[in-house]
Amino acid sequence: MAAIAFAYTTPWDNAIIALGVWAYDPARVWGVVIGWVPLEEYLFFLLQPMLSGLIVLALLARAQRHA
Repeated sequence: MAAIAFAYTTPWDNAIIALGVWAYDPARVWGVVIGWVPLEEYLFFLLQPMLSGLIVLALLARAQRHA
């Protein structure tokens, strides 16, 4: 899921930043930029679906214990 999120989000974010629709304050990012996107955003692309999946798994496990 993280790979899919990364694949579809990367072109979109690069496009909206290149067009000036979205921007990142250079004082608030590490300064490592790949394409137009800062490294932190790429990490978010990967971590967000992973963390969401872990939450879903935890909730399902809890629901099974109480069933």
